[in-house]
Amino acid sequence: MQCDGCCAAASRLQCPHAGLFQCSLTGLMFLMEGEGEVLYRTVQWDEGLLSSTGQSLAGPLFSIDCPQKSVCQLHLPHCELPDGGGCESLSVAHVTDDSVEVVPPLRVTDTHAVVDVTHLSLWGLLKKILFNSTITGQGI
Repeated sequence: MQCDGCCAAASRLQCPHAGLFQCSLTGLMFLMEGEGEVLYRTVQWDEGLLSSTGQSLAGPLFSIDCPQKSVCQLHLPHCELPDGGGCESLSVAHVTDDSVEVVPPLRVTDTHAVVDVTHLSLWGLLKKILFNSTITGQGI
């Protein structure tokens, strides 16, 4: 299904029935319980909200709305390599007002992190910050 890019920062996806629909511009996918119009755009991350999560940004933050409330699942695109272990470190941020909820994805495919939604607002991908405590080097 083609999305209607209303302008550079905002898009609209008209879903005529229940099913899984993908935006051709962003790669976002929406599982719909019925007919609906999905309005979405990218917005600026508030990195101050993320400081307590121990996670770093792994993609854009999307402001998503569906007046018909028919979106039941989001598929957020990622570019982690499946064999590199990066997929296991992905989580989903659900930002509302001045708080962020870190949600484990239901599953992570080769291209998307999937999460159930009960209401829409701001959604984006995070990646756990993995520290390697072993430092290997050569001194002169």
